[in-house]
This record gives sequence, C-alpha cells and structure tokens, in this order.
Amino acid sequence: MHVVHVVFSLDVGGQERVILDLARGLVERGHRATVISLSEGGTLRPRFEGIPVETIASGTGLSPSTIPRLARRLRELRPDVVHTHNRSPMIYGGPAAKLARVPRLVHTKHGRSDGGRAVMVLSRLYDHYVCVSEDTAVVARTTEHVSAKIVSVIANGIDVRAFIPDAAARGRLRAELKIPPTACLVGTAGRLVPEKNYGLLLEAARGVLGPDVRLVIVGDGPERAALQAAVDPAIVDRVHWLGIRHDIPALLSAFDLFALSSTTEGLPIAVIEAMAAGLPILCTAVGGLPGVIRHGETGLLVPPSDVDAYRAALRELAGDPDRRQALGDAARADVAVRFSLDRVMDDYLRLYA
Repeated sequence: MHVVHVVFSLDVGGQERVILDLARGLVERGHRATVISLSEGGTLRPRFEGIPVETIASGTGLSPSTIPRLARRLRELRPDVVHTHNRSPMIYGGPAAKLARVPRLVHTKHGRSDGGRAVMVLSRLYDHYVCVSEDTAVVARTTEHVSAKIVSVIANGIDVRAFIPDAAARGRLRAELKIPPTACLVGTAGRLVPEKNYGLLLEAARGVLGPDVRLVIVGDGPERAALQAAVDPAIVDRVHWLGIRHDIPALLSAFDLFALSSTTEGLPIAVIEAMAAGLPILCTAVGGLPGVIRHGETGLLVPPSDVDAYRAALRELAGDPDRRQALGDAARADVAVRFSLDRVMDDYLRLYA
C-alpha cells in the first residue's frame, strides 16, 4: 500500500510528530509512505530519514494553481490513499486527489477549531474523516456539518518505549540548568501561541515557584517575547526558556510534573508523551484532555482560564512528591494500554484498507 500524507508544514508540533510516526509505521510494516508539504523548510524535515519528503510550493505561496500542480504529482506517484491533515491540506489536497483519481481519501482533524464552510463542502470528497478525540468529532459533526457516516475517532498514540525515564538524562539537564537534584521541576512543551495560554501558567506560578520549585518551558513561537516580558520579576530566575529541542524523552526524564494551560486542544501528543514518561499531568479541562486525564488518578484537571484553581493545583502537586509519584505511575500504565503507537497503526491500516 502506498499512502501520501499531505501536511501544511513540517515544523515541530504535535500534528507533525503524528505524521512522522504514521509514515515510519507504514514503512516498518512493509508499506510505502510519501510526505508532501505545502510549505518550504520545517525543522522536523531531517527526521523523516528514509521517507520521501516533497514540497508543493511556489514563490507566491499557496494559490489556486497549487491544486493542479499537486494533482500532477499525485498522478505520477499513483498512491492508494491520500491522507490530508487539518484545513489547508484538505482545501488543496482533497480536490487534487480527486483530479488525480486517487482511489481513497482520508482526512484527520487534529484540533478542535471549526474549519468553516470549506470543510463542510470538501468533506464530501472524502471516504473517512478522522478526529483525534470524541470532543473533536462533535465539532466535526455539529459545527462543520461533516456527515456522521464518515466520521470516526482514532486517538493519537506514541511509541511508549521511547519514553522510559532516564536517571542519567535527568541529572544532565538539571546540571545544565543549575537546578538542585531535589527541586520540583515543572515542565511544559509546545508552540508558544495564544491558544496554549502560557500566560495562565506563568501567572499561576507566581507564589509557587521558588528555590525548590522551578518551571521549564520548551518550545518557541510568536508569543515568546511577550511572555518573557510579562514574567513577574520575582520569579524570572526560576523560569527557564529552552526554545525548540529534539531531546524530548531526556527532558521529560528531568521533569517532576507536566503542565498545560490551553484554552483549546484536540489531543496533544505532548501530554501523552509526558504520561508515558511517568509524569503526573496538570492541565485545563479543554478539548480531548478530559478523555485522556483521569482526574485524581493520572493527573489533575482544572477549569480553563481559572488562575486561582490552577495555582492551587500547582501548589498541591509541587509540595507532595508521593502524590506526584502515584499519579505518574498510573499515567504511564494508562498510556501503555490506551495510547500505544501499535494501536494507532492498526486502526489507520484498517481504515486505509
């Protein structure tokens, strides 16, 4: 089977890591995968080693001419399935695949946001419309008006074996950041964009961070400068900004708690990876997260945008290592059963077939 994935970009992000895992999984199981990006560059591109990665772009960016150019390339590749990811790849990839007479079209909606009328119209070209959580599927059926007959849910998954806690890596990162071995290290990772609402996390951390409680933020984005400027001077030396990193398993080994403060989510890969690393999760109850985190068992859920509730939960977990250990152990066991990459590949291969 030959599957062509169409994606907007190959920058670092949860969606892009899902596509990398799907492409690798296809090849490992004896199939073929090609990835077509609608934009140039992308920091994740070198990690697709051994998997053909192409770009359909012009100097003027995306335009109606993108569709026939993509269609011509798909006719040359002759895939069995074209799999688009999120709105822009659907707008250009769906019509192109139909023009190229590709036998089957699959789409995955990775986030909760409404794709608008374009999605409602273009979804009629597709055989399957996959959502990463039931909450996302509700948006697809009721707001985007995608036919319920083609909507299915396949939750994201990861290679759990890649996230076994590493004591040596834990020591190296803490030494790098000059963080005491016994300090509680709160970590987060993701794009620094408005919907992640890192301002809530930083505000809640006021009064909690100190010599024995630190915060590490992994990732980059348009909000970085504003977020750094807004940090309370009283905690500025307790917040560590690491930018984009590719050693996520090692970083997770150094954390004691994973925090997320989003206003909207689909099913974030970062949270699943943190659970696989044996970390308790503190996050807002948005999107697919209530279906991932078992409140009080694998982590704590708080209402979105509620600074007081978030601060109280952060203070509770930062001060109770035994509770963190119990929640983290349960999180790792839960991920191994519910969010393994093998399960995801089985589900997608059945869908493709």
